[in-house]
Amino acid sequence: MKPKLFLTVTLLIAAACAPLRADDTAQRTAAVEDLLTTMHANEMMTNILARQREAMSKMASSFMPKDTPPEAAKKFQEEFPKMMDTVYKQLTWESLKPDMVQIYSDVFTLDEIKGLSDFYKTPLGQALLKKTPEISARSMQMMQKRMPAIMAEVQKSVKEMVEKSQEHAKPAASPAASAK
Repeated sequence: MKPKLFLTVTLLIAAACAPLRADDTAQRTAAVEDLLTTMHANEMMTNILARQREAMSKMASSFMPKDTPPEAAKKFQEEFPKMMDTVYKQLTWESLKPDMVQIYSDVFTLDEIKGLSDFYKTPLGQALLKKTPEISARSMQMMQKRMPAIMAEVQKSVKEMVEKSQEHAKPAASPAASAK
């Protein structure tokens, strides 16, 4: 087959398939939107962001150096909610939804999206959705309880590593120096 003919045939096939890809994209987008609605993604995201904001507010004072003057610390505490408002105005479900639709569309096939949607429409799927936040919160609490022991072990390992590296960095004593 001549190169020009091959190229022409390839382009014709690609052009004929383009509407199929567009149709698949539209179907996939609609299926993802149905899945996200079924999963109550709007409410879940709103709750996650609210919990995150609350945690950030509690941690706000830890962002400041220990030697911060009291008047600066007070000003920071007053201004911190305004900073959080700026951040969270950008993180609304309406602003995140197109990206979430794209992520689900990229990760799952159309059949997988439909299967997930069908599952989440069942009583068992709804129970999973309802109980997932509690599972997540309890999992985080469990991990937080373990962190002090883990961090102590990490600190011990770091200390040992530093001590070993310092021993290797010391120059070897010369035999004449050790004979004195």
